[in-house]
Amino acid sequence: MKQLINLYKSNEVFFNIFLISIFIFIFLNSTIGKYDLYAPDSNSFLQGSDYRTPGYPFFLKLIKLFNSDLSFLPIIQQFIIIFCGAVCFQCLYSVKRSKIIWTITGIVSICNPIIWKYTNFILSESLYISISFLFIGFLIKGLVSKSLKII
Repeated sequence: MKQLINLYKSNEVFFNIFLISIFIFIFLNSTIGKYDLYAPDSNSFLQGSDYRTPGYPFFLKLIKLFNSDLSFLPIIQQFIIIFCGAVCFQCLYSVKRSKIIWTITGIVSICNPIIWKYTNFILSESLYISISFLFIGFLIKGLVSKSLKII
């Protein structure tokens, strides 16, 4: 139990953002409901067309191994974006220490209604936003700490 408390204290911003964002996404999913998975660009991803974003059709094939109709895709994409955003803002917290500011900024950034909407479609933007969160967090932390390893 003491180890869990120490883990929470050392990554408090991550856990705060992660848990609060999950509750917000559950609330949004239950009150607003789900969108139709398909957007105008979705067919190109489902057909495995890799002329635009080769990684996303591969991601969809991986999800189809466990969920053939992709009904859980929005939940998986939401979990990925929450995790990546929480990692990003935990990295930013390690650069400039302010738990409240980084927690609020992280929650507002991750739970933006437009981001929530993108995670409900078969679109590569969801993974792009997630990877962008990681990139920004590690880039700023690497530049401030002058660590090429982190960059």
